[in-house]
Amino acid sequence: MNYSKFSITYLWFYKTNKELCGYVTVLADAINLQGKLKEYFRQEGIFYKSLPALKIGRLCVSDNYLGRGIGTLMIEFVIVLAEKIGSEIGLRFITTDAKRNPDPRKDSVHFYKRLGFEVLKQREKGTLPMYKDLIKIKK
Repeated sequence: MNYSKFSITYLWFYKTNKELCGYVTVLADAINLQGKLKEYFRQEGIFYKSLPALKIGRLCVSDNYLGRGIGTLMIEFVIVLAEKIGSEIGLRFITTDAKRNPDPRKDSVHFYKRLGFEVLKQREKGTLPMYKDLIKIKK
């Protein structure tokens, strides 16, 4: 068990051979409202400077298991986890810093976009901050 209290990592094993096929690490986060998001929430009468989120700190699928839907299942798991946590405390978003990769099978930006994540802040280099609004999932 992880006692650091910074994050929790969930391991995914392939049942047949008990091989580790992926993992996802989650932690608490918040989105600082800027630009279009800030305008949207102001119009909704919400004047907070930031809103709570559950962050995907790391999500990895072993090369042997890429393209089998495991990453998508892990995102669905995080959504269910966020909804469970959100039923106890305020939680509006899931966030991540998506890594770019020239190999399309390993480029997480396209992966997250395909699953409904939006770019929070455009950057030329490094990771790309992205988010998914939990309210949009329920609609």
